[in-house]
Amino acid sequence: MLRHALCYMIICVALLSACKEQDKENPSASTSASASASEDQQQNVKTNESSVDYEALRHKITYSQASLADVYTALSATDAQTLTNIVYALYSMRWLRGVQFVLDDLWILKKEKHPEFNWGLLQKAPVRLALASTLNRIRIIETDDYLEYIRAHKLDDDEFNRAQVVIALGFNGDPVDIDYLKSMADSDNHYVVQSAVTSLAIFGGMQARNMMIDLWKKHGDSPRGKLILELLDKSYKWRPETTPVDDDAIKKD
Repeated sequence: MLRHALCYMIICVALLSACKEQDKENPSASTSASASASEDQQQNVKTNESSVDYEALRHKITYSQASLADVYTALSATDAQTLTNIVYALYSMRWLRGVQFVLDDLWILKKEKHPEFNWGLLQKAPVRLALASTLNRIRIIETDDYLEYIRAHKLDDDEFNRAQVVIALGFNGDPVDIDYLKSMADSDNHYVVQSAVTSLAIFGGMQARNMMIDLWKKHGDSPRGKLILELLDKSYKWRPETTPVDDDAIKKD
């Protein structure tokens, strides 16, 4: 339960204002259903989107109450933040085989099979980073392509894309990425910092815990330090007055 709660926290932090940043970069993205769609298809999307409650669909997907038809409708969302959250939420629908097929289609960009999807956003970060993260969590083997895509954006100029990267690498839990997560948690960008701190909290293990303790000692009573201390308590049951525990006691929820 703790791990799932932290997952939702990190996603909400990283995506705050992401839509506004995407609109600044590409103001036409929110009105395009597909680069190859006909004018009639585009008009249908514009007509239908006003009657679709994408937030309600995301809620249904998150709590595994959605149908496959709901998923198809949700993937036509025209808002980058909403669509990214929907792609993350599809992890909860992994039990539905049709959803797994859809996720695979999204990754290999089968635009002709799903012309109603919003490919203008689905084929670019941050939504595609969310997709790589979701697939990486679902798949047990052959995940190199997803991780390669994620790690290729580690130094992305866009702060929100970097936030997606630290989210994904926190979920992945590979020790090779832990120094990078610490550097992002110690950086100057507000959104990336909060995402990276929470990633270390869900990472698990003595090394991640000790890194967070070091960061807390450095940042003290600042908002960053208070967040670190709160997550140390929730994730690792560590408080300043507690005695060290063995590595066996540090478990992922």
